[in-house]
Amino acid sequence: MRVAVIGPGALGCLFASVLQEGGLPVTLLDHRPERAERLRREGLRLREGPAGKARRVKLACTTAPRHIAGVGLVILCTKAQHTAAALGPLAARLGPECLVWTVQNGLGNLEVVEAAVGPRRALGGTTGQGAYWDNRGALVHAGRGPTRLGAAAGPPDARLLALARTLTGAGLPVEPVADVRRELWLKAVVAASALPLTALFRVTNGELAARAELRRAAEALLDEALEVAARQGLALAREEALARLWDVVGASAANRSSMLSDVLAGRETEVEALNGALARLGPAPRHALVAELVRALHPRGVP
Repeated sequence: MRVAVIGPGALGCLFASVLQEGGLPVTLLDHRPERAERLRREGLRLREGPAGKARRVKLACTTAPRHIAGVGLVILCTKAQHTAAALGPLAARLGPECLVWTVQNGLGNLEVVEAAVGPRRALGGTTGQGAYWDNRGALVHAGRGPTRLGAAAGPPDARLLALARTLTGAGLPVEPVADVRRELWLKAVVAASALPLTALFRVTNGELAARAELRRAAEALLDEALEVAARQGLALAREEALARLWDVVGASAANRSSMLSDVLAGRETEVEALNGALARLGPAPRHALVAELVRALHPRGVP
C-alpha cells in the first residue's frame, strides 16, 4: 500500500519516516518548494529521544498533487486551520477506494474530510506519538503513546481492521476504535487543557505535571471542557479524561508541544480549533481567556 502524508511538520515527518522504514512507500506532500527539495535531496535526521543517535531517513517529497495519485491512504498532518485548503485540491485526484485519515489536533477536521471524500472513506484518529525539531535540525521522536483509528461511518469494518494491521506491521502500532468521534473529543479536551499552558509558560509537557500550579490550571481547563462536551451530548467521564491527560503528559514529558513550537517559531497556532472552538460552543470563560492570550502570541497579533 502506498501512503501519502500531507504536511511535513514534526508529526507528519515522524509518521512518514516510521512507515517508510517499515516498508510502506511514502510520499510527503509539501506546499513549500524549497523545503520539499531539501527533504527530497537530504532526507531528515531522526533521533530516538533527546539523547539518541541521529540516523538519516530518505523520503520522497513533492509539491505536486499529481504525484500522490494512486495512493491507498492519505494521512492528514497539517495544522487544523489548513485542513480544507490542503485537502480540497487533492480530493478529485484520489482513487475511489483511497482512505483519508486525520490525526490532527482540534475539533472539526473529520467533518471537513467527510465533506471532501464522503463518510465511507473518512477516518479519524488520535496519536500519543510525539516529535519536535531540535536546535540542530534533527527530528526527535519524543513520545510513544497509543495511536487510535476509527471510521467516520460506523464501527471498524474488515477494511479498517486490515489497515490497522498494515500500519502496525510497518512500525506504527494502531488500535481500532468503535466511536471515533468520542475519541476525537477526548483528544481535544486533553489537548486544550495542556497545549496552551505549555505555550504560555514556555514549558515542556512534563512540567505541567511537575508544577502544582500548572497541574491545577490544566485540570480546571479540563473540567470546563468536559462541561462543554456534555452540552454537546458527549458524556465523557472525568476520571478517564484525567487519566488520558496525565498519561499523555507522562509519555511525552521531554517533548516540546506543537503549540509551544509554533509560538517559538513565530507561527500561528491551532488554538482556534481547540480552546477557541470550545469557547464558541461554550460558555467556557477559561478557554476563551486562554485562547485570547495565545492569540496575542501570534505574529502580528490576532490573525
